Amino acid sequence: MGQVVPWLQTHSRSAISRVLHRLDVVLRRARDHVHSPDPAYPAKQADIAACVAAAWHPAARSVTLFLDEVTIHRQPTIAPAYAACGGDAPHAERSLGGDVLTRVLAALDAATGRVSWVRQTRITVATLVGHSKGNLVIADALHALQREDRARSEALCERLRIVCFSARVKMPRACTHVTEVIGRWDMVVDFAARREAPPAVVPDAWHHTNTDLFGAIAVTKILKDLWGEPAAPVAPAPPSAP
Repeated sequence: MGQVVPWLQTHSRSAISRVLHRLDVVLRRARDHVHSPDPAYPAKQADIAACVAAAWHPAARSVTLFLDEVTIHRQPTIAPAYAACGGDAPHAERSLGGDVLTRVLAALDAATGRVSWVRQTRITVATLVGHSKGNLVIADALHALQREDRARSEALCERLRIVCFSARVKMPRACTHVTEVIGRWDMVVDFAARREAPPAVVPDAWHHTNTDLFGAIAVTKILKDLWGEPAAPVAPAPPSAP
């Protein structure tokens, strides 16, 4: 300390400690920190802040989600623990089963605070859903994967189910489980690229999916129909007055 601050050279360690304490400087445990070398990091931070602000807007039409995942061990791991001197060491009590890893994937809604999560031994993507130009993003990603690793791309496409709303785009040929859903009055799909199979047509629907407006494509209902999920039970009507 004296090499850095000359006027402390003649002070003892306890005196230096008291001086630092008066200056509100204390010994603290360090934290792991990694500085991002990404030159676009500030711009990305600004984009995230803008997305959160848009989700908080009273008339918000968008949702911002924070996503994270963690791996959980079924069996306890070995770590330091307090115990009496001269006694037996602490035990990490294990069961007879194996140490099966569990993955937990969760998303936090930035506006409502709602958390949606899934817990499985192995989390995979079974279905991709896109709307309008979002389908182009899916197609571009799958074509890029095909160019980079064809074997991996074909293995993914073999089990992947894709549902395209309000667009007909060209997916890799290995993607055979593709369902296209369009509104009967949607003129955008006249510029379609995928023609192998006719799309599912929604009557009295346009291009949009806002169910608060007329002519919407009811995405949730259609997906439940495609996945074979039972419809929500309807509450019985109250008895009429005599």
